[in-house]
Amino acid sequence: MRRLTFLLRPSWVILAVVVAGFAYLCFSVLAPWQLGKNTRTSERNDRIANSVKADPVDVTTMLSGTGKNTEWRRVTATGTYVPDSTVLVRLRHLDGQPAYTVLAAFRLDDGQTLLV
Repeated sequence: MRRLTFLLRPSWVILAVVVAGFAYLCFSVLAPWQLGKNTRTSERNDRIANSVKADPVDVTTMLSGTGKNTEWRRVTATGTYVPDSTVLVRLRHLDGQPAYTVLAAFRLDDGQTLLV
């Protein structure tokens, strides 16, 4: 018993409190955060998988909606591309390599304009 009395020194007690506090924070803050990431990722993957199976809908019905119901949905649009509206977007990444994205304005039959 006499050999363990050094654990009662203030430096060892403070170290034990810091380690216990860190362990508490790991289990109460970091673990739920990490498990929550998996839940969000699973929900997003399910939405993407369901969108592949779902029939496309008209784009005008999706423009008024917001949130999860409109994300990753396939749509159809009728109209024409706006001449000379092509824009090159720099500083994009594709498969870990530098890339560009090309955007063009698409005018729907009802007059609304989308970036495609």
